[in-house]
Amino acid sequence: MFYSLIGKVTVKLIVSFVRNKFVMRTALLTGAGVVAGVTVVGVAGYLATRDVPEG
Repeated sequence: MFYSLIGKVTVKLIVSFVRNKFVMRTALLTGAGVVAGVTVVGVAGYLATRDVPEG
């Protein structure tokens, strides 16, 4: 219960900090960059580990 309270307070502080420091456009671009990065790493990992038949 105590850890849940700490988590809620932490999330509220982070959200308020992000709202005060970042413009929405910057936050959206950062989020899109993170999603693109994760996608690239996932695709590269898939391509590196897939089973390719010998030609």
